[in-house]
Order: sequence, then structure tokens, then C-alpha cells
Amino acid sequence: MGFSQSPALWGGVNRRRKKDMANNFLIPKAKFTALIEDAEKSGASPEAAHKKVWFDLTNDLRSNWDGIDKSFWDSLTPGQYVVVCTSMMYRGIEQQDFVTLITAMSGVMARALKGLETLGADEYLQLFRQAEEACPGKKFPKHAEDMMRLPAKTYSYFEEIGKKIVKSEGMKRPLHEYVYEYVTKHPEEFCHS
Repeated sequence: MGFSQSPALWGGVNRRRKKDMANNFLIPKAKFTALIEDAEKSGASPEAAHKKVWFDLTNDLRSNWDGIDKSFWDSLTPGQYVVVCTSMMYRGIEQQDFVTLITAMSGVMARALKGLETLGADEYLQLFRQAEEACPGKKFPKHAEDMMRLPAKTYSYFEEIGKKIVKSEGMKRPLHEYVYEYVTKHPEEFCHS
């Protein structure tokens, strides 16, 4: 049973306790509603509107984190966790590349996999699993020097996966749609009344 399917537990923390811990990260409902409405009414493309909501929520949540304290992750609701970890993964690939993400951003891969599972973004989850299967020992290397030992063919394959994730090439739906749909269907995970 995956994390997103467990009724009592999510990430080893009782959902009720997790919700109580996350209350300090919930934003006022008016701010949340304004964020969604502003994005939808902006005249921007759906992609730009979705990403604005996704990245603005992430920036707001991460503004309360020093980037080191691991208790941050335990204090997020499942939805907040999804928004932050998928944003970190997406931006890491977009700004650098998939290979750098694997080795330089400690813990992002595992969190991203958990986030993609929660979103129900199975096609993206499958991409990550295929990439991991292509690695020696069927595990992502932990160190940059281990990546340098990978065959050029594997390295190129990782670059293709990165493009699929960021540009949605060959995917049924762009990742931003999964995130936006989750956010709008679960406002209680982001705001309080």
C-alpha cells in the first residue's frame, strides 16, 4: 500500500497529527482563493496559470524553511508536500538537468516519487522508475562521480526523460495539470478559513 492510499498514515505520521502540525503553514482562505482566481483571470495560458499557483504556493511554503531542517517535511500536509517536492524536482530539471537533480539534490528524488504517487501522475512515476532501472544496480547513483561512470547512452536517456518531464513530450498530461488539479480539489490542505 502506497503512502497516498494509507488511510491512517502518511509518511509515518498520523494524518490528524500531521494536519495539526501543518496549521502554521496553512494560508488564509482569502489568500488561497485570490491566488487561484488571479491565475485563472490573468489571461495567461492554462500552463502559465497552473505554474503560477504551483510555484507561488511553493515559494510561500519554502519561505518558512531554512533548507536544512528536516522537520519541515514532517510538518506539511500531504498536499503541501506534493507541491513543494514536485516543484523542487521540476525546477531542478528545468534549471539544470535530470542528471544533476539525481546527484546534487539530496532526497529530492525519493520525495518526488512519493509526490508523484500522491498526485496519481502514474506516467511520470513510471518515467522515474524506468530511469532508475537503467542505472547499475537499478538504483540512482548517490554521487556525481558515479554518474560519470554511466554509459553515454544512459546519460542521454536521462536527458530525454528530463525533457519529457519539463516539456511534457509524449505524456498524456503535463505535470502542472496534475498539480493544479490536486491543489484545487484539496484546498483544505493549503488554507484555513
